[in-house]
Amino acid sequence: VSTSASQGSEVVAVLGADGAVVGQAPSLTVEQVLDLYRSMLRVRAVDAKAAELVAAGRIHAHADSRAVEAAVVGSAFAARQRDWLFPARRELGALLLRGCPLSAYFGHLLGNAADPGKGRQLPEGWSYRDGNIACVGALPGAHLGHAAGFAWAAKINREAIAVLAYLSQDEADSADFHNSLNFAGVFNLPVVWLCRATGPSAAGEHVAGKGIAYGV
Repeated sequence: VSTSASQGSEVVAVLGADGAVVGQAPSLTVEQVLDLYRSMLRVRAVDAKAAELVAAGRIHAHADSRAVEAAVVGSAFAARQRDWLFPARRELGALLLRGCPLSAYFGHLLGNAADPGKGRQLPEGWSYRDGNIACVGALPGAHLGHAAGFAWAAKINREAIAVLAYLSQDEADSADFHNSLNFAGVFNLPVVWLCRATGPSAAGEHVAGKGIAYGV
């Protein structure tokens, strides 16, 4: 994000990796931009601490959010508070942005009394109902069908909400991905699929092309 001293606190451009302007200026204040940046730093700090706990054998596993925190935090910020998020495994930034206390998150990782799920969930199977965040699925891609079904129910009930479902490039090869997008395309559901394309740009374009094929 680029800011201009001559224009005070207005954000004036969104820059790509090559420094070129890639979009119109968002209606964000500098303070909002700084808050988003702090959110990404918080994700990295939590990742670092969780990695220490894994190395020490105190927790079973932790999905690292590095390299995807900007996409996750930015998209979660763009969604309305009443919209529901369906995470994969690397959406810690969305969880924290929606207000989940760090004590609750680490309580889940450690399986202690601070865990809102009372230790009933698998490691990394976190959720945050108060923030409208569904549970992380145990199987890659399984949550995509849940997201489509939730969006279908919202449409039937005429609820003014949308669903944001995250996935990785690997999950785009699953049967659940194809079934979910086909279902969403047929019924014109209020759901957004966000693929974290961490590989070559061609891979991300390939996933986007599948969405077009299904009418999403």
